[in-house]
Amino acid sequence: MGTVARGINWDSTVTDCGNLWNAKAGFASRHPGGANFVLVDGSVHFIPETIDLATLQDLGDRKDGAPVTLP
Repeated sequence: MGTVARGINWDSTVTDCGNLWNAKAGFASRHPGGANFVLVDGSVHFIPETIDLATLQDLGDRKDGAPVTLP
């Protein structure tokens, strides 16, 4: 599991991320409803902020080698 503690565009006024001090910023964009992500194959995908947190964490975990389906 990755170290992403919050979903995309989460309320940035919330500062309690437990001991994950390096994950407080999270992923965010000015696009309503989600954010654009560049993947290692060079493709760009808009990932909605409604993505399941576990799936978002799996997308950021390169060590497990498991495939992840984008929403």
